[in-house]
Amino acid sequence: MILALSFAVASGSLIVMGGGPEPEAAIKRIIERAGGPGAKVVILAFPHEAVEPSAKKLTTFFAGLGAKNTVAPTSLDSKIVAEALSGAKGVFISGGNQFLFLKRFPEESGVPAAIRKVYNEGGVVAGTSAGASLLSEWMPGAKSTDQTELKPLAEGTEKGIACLPNTLFDQHFLKRNRVTRMLQNLLSRPGSWGLGVDERAWCEIRGGKVTAEQGQTVILTCSEAGSGFQLKLLKPSESAPVPSKAPSRAETLGR
Repeated sequence: MILALSFAVASGSLIVMGGGPEPEAAIKRIIERAGGPGAKVVILAFPHEAVEPSAKKLTTFFAGLGAKNTVAPTSLDSKIVAEALSGAKGVFISGGNQFLFLKRFPEESGVPAAIRKVYNEGGVVAGTSAGASLLSEWMPGAKSTDQTELKPLAEGTEKGIACLPNTLFDQHFLKRNRVTRMLQNLLSRPGSWGLGVDERAWCEIRGGKVTAEQGQTVILTCSEAGSGFQLKLLKPSESAPVPSKAPSRAETLGR
């Protein structure tokens, strides 16, 4: 039996960047999707150890590309951060350490829910590097190993913010040879699909489609039984539907 997955198509956008210098075109797309220069965009630099300098640098960067209404909270008080997210039309999460972000703002803090609300109500949520992995339901939980067989990683995966369910986003994907890691992680989370975005690359998930905008984006799905994988490579301007089901073994083998 093929496992049917439920992917609710939200009206918002997810912009996923693979790390390295933030592409100006991606930041301009965030501003555009949020509703223009005057729209409220919240910058979250909390994956960084040093939040304040990162927040200041990103605020200046966004302003230089036309954003006129950015908010970049630096307090670790979850109530203050959740309040900053109220009424936002866009959210940008920096690189750094995704696990540090969730240590600071776990699900019970209300901050992840406030971020999901922006997306579910038609706004744009974006992240780069660690911030990109935070957007998915499951984050890579460990480095790939030297094992000689393909099997789930013992460390498994860790829960992300989950803007899009049944997903696992990885970054610096080809630059750091993370294909094997994603295969192992998908075996740890049957029914999920993977998105790998290369360094300096970015893509947009909107209206049930994944569109590569710069660099290469990889979509990986795993059969329900874990006996086969399906990989799709998207080059700039190419699109593919968001996966809607786990492929059968015959489909993954191309029969």
